[in-house]
Amino acid sequence: MKVLTFSTTFPKGHPRIGQPTYFIEQILNSILPRGENGIINRDDIAPEILPFINDFVLLDGQLQKHHTIRAGSRWKAGDMASLRIWSGKPYQSKQIEFAQVEVKRVWSIEINNRFGAASFEVVINGTIYGQLHFGNDKDQNEAGLITLAKNDGLELQDFVDWFEIHPKKKEAVFKGQVICWATKISYDAGKENRDL
Repeated sequence: MKVLTFSTTFPKGHPRIGQPTYFIEQILNSILPRGENGIINRDDIAPEILPFINDFVLLDGQLQKHHTIRAGSRWKAGDMASLRIWSGKPYQSKQIEFAQVEVKRVWSIEINNRFGAASFEVVINGTIYGQLHFGNDKDQNEAGLITLAKNDGLELQDFVDWFEIHPKKKEAVFKGQVICWATKISYDAGKENRDL
């Protein structure tokens, strides 16, 4: 089983450094069933993770993270993933598993600023999925980027800022994969791009 770790706060260099990401709650909202009362049963949540959870976000249920974006190309559909957070400082503390999921879909992704700081472009499986042009140029296909960011558990500006500072970004280009555990998400060219 492969491991995916998630940050509980925004990283150094991000404008929201230190503020909560609510990734755990959003992932649990994506994968755990809700009872007849619309609430997730707390018994379905590992006890050691409860101190890290914001109950208001978990109760909301509308905020959901259906995938994650990672550098490299080591994931494929059918892989099992152990989802974890750090108990303290990242890479210097014990990891705590909060869920296991099966990867349902994987897409290659390239995020770049090949036109400099005035633009942000996302290419999924070789097709331009969305672009933002800052300044006097008109935004193009912002809706696609909003959907991608939302499905990744972020607002559009937080998503852009996250990948502007990503440590695996080389020469203004990030290359990786969208690793999705939800069945209703599609970023395939020619198909409807959906969020849940």
